[in-house]
Amino acid sequence: MGEVRVDMRLKGEKGELELKDILVDTGATYTVLNKRDLEEVGAYKMRETWVSLGNKERVKATRYAATIVIGERECDTIILTFKDAERVIGLLTLESIGLKVNPMKGELEPAREANLAYFFYHEEDKTRCSETY
Repeated sequence: MGEVRVDMRLKGEKGELELKDILVDTGATYTVLNKRDLEEVGAYKMRETWVSLGNKERVKATRYAATIVIGERECDTIILTFKDAERVIGLLTLESIGLKVNPMKGELEPAREANLAYFFYHEEDKTRCSETY
C-alpha cells in the first residue's frame, strides 16, 4: 500500500486556509500542522503537552482546536504543533470526520454517514442507539 494524501481546509476564528497534499497517517493519533497555519486561521490555542513521535523521540507540543474540512465533510478536532512539525492527518480526525483509508484504492472513503455521530449502549434493556446530526 502506498501513501494516502488529500487536500483539506483548515478553519479558525480568523478565516480558513487551503492545504494541499497532506499525508494521512493512521498510525498517528493526532493531526499535526505547523504553528504558522494554525495562527493564520486563528485556531484556538489550548495547552502544551509532551508527545511521543513514531521514532520514539519525545517532544513538547502545543494543542490547538480548529475545524478541518475534507471533501464535503467537516469536523472540529485537536491539532498538535511542535518544532519542525510536518503536516499529517491523524486517526482521531479521521474518526471525527467519519472517513477511513481504503488500502486497495489508496484513498479515503466514508466510514459512516456524514456529520456528528454518537453511539451508546443502554444497559437496562440491552439496546444500542446511535444518532447522526
